[in-house]
Amino acid sequence: MLKNWTKTYTYLLFAVIIVAAIYGISYFSIIKPLQIKTVSLENEVSMYEKQLDSTQNQSDDSEEDANELTGKVPSNKATDNVLISLEQMAQNTNVTIHLVESAKADVLEEDSGDTVIQENNYSLEVTAASLSDMNQFMDHLLENERLIRIDSMNIQQADNEASLNITFTVFYNG
Repeated sequence: MLKNWTKTYTYLLFAVIIVAAIYGISYFSIIKPLQIKTVSLENEVSMYEKQLDSTQNQSDDSEEDANELTGKVPSNKATDNVLISLEQMAQNTNVTIHLVESAKADVLEEDSGDTVIQENNYSLEVTAASLSDMNQFMDHLLENERLIRIDSMNIQQADNEASLNITFTVFYNG
């Protein structure tokens, strides 16, 4: 067979080798990186789709939370109701209230309509025989039917009693 090998066969062999080399080089330098980029982009698209789904679910939840919070904001200041609920909490948890002060009321947010959300700040000093009674009082305060934000809190424990100084804000529509 070697005797029949001609220049044409040699040229064809070199052409096949060159075509295979060009294909190999272009596969590893062009096609393979494009395949990797395609897989990466597909993963990125699926991640964004998942984020979109979770964001849509969260927006539904945030609307429910906003409606729940709106229900906790009464239509008037009702300072007497705040004081009555504080007194009931104190009686239920064996806590003694020494001082309740009402501070300046501020306008928090104005809606496009007539609704204006206002806040009223309170300062409260209480004592209890034990920290567990104080914790129960704090739990009742946080579980109140009104929307309450605790601004500052200072708890001190002595040998026979615990004292609490707390500043909190109550919201209402004005």
